[in-house]
Amino acid sequence: MWAVIALTCGVRLWVIAGSFFWQDDYIHIWTAWNAPAGELIWQNWNGHREPASLAVQWVLARLAPQVWWPAAVLLAVIATATSVGFWLMLRRWGGTTPGTASAAILFAAWPALMVPQAWLSAGLEAVVLVVMFAAGWLLARPRGWTPWAVGLLAMAAWLFHERAVYFLPVLLAVAVFYRGGRAWRDNPASWIPLAALTGAALADRERNAAALSTSE
Repeated sequence: MWAVIALTCGVRLWVIAGSFFWQDDYIHIWTAWNAPAGELIWQNWNGHREPASLAVQWVLARLAPQVWWPAAVLLAVIATATSVGFWLMLRRWGGTTPGTASAAILFAAWPALMVPQAWLSAGLEAVVLVVMFAAGWLLARPRGWTPWAVGLLAMAAWLFHERAVYFLPVLLAVAVFYRGGRAWRDNPASWIPLAALTGAALADRERNAAALSTSE
């Protein structure tokens, strides 16, 4: 299992090393150099708000403008953590079995992850996956502080991208698959903050989209 993850991560790192800034990245680099930090970080970007992602863009653009290797190192960490995090989460829920190993192998080899993780703007949005798998890992063996930790992780992911709304359906599906009807009964407190965040995120998404359409 670890050999497959190492191989697929190695391929991704090779692609990332040979990549460069693209599309949105150049707009963010220009804004970082020609406008106040808040104008980049807190902007409504095509109907989305992702202040943590844009803050990273601002830091990289100010410290190393159009220098690829710092961005490549960050993307390499995200790419590796995505595959490793998924496997650790599944193993904690279902143990080391042919089923969990097969799912992790398919995920690690999934070509669709290659393109976004080789492009800085999309790669930063993929941080949501890494954080979601960390939350799923905690949910597999909940403790008294798990609801707080899961809620904070979901909020942190939301700052990178609104795809944090998928925390609830994805993690609940994993829990139901492995625990069946016990998924909710065994740990109701941990699902409540995710449900609240999902509602708030969906409302914020509609508000941002409406603000964008009005400005246009």
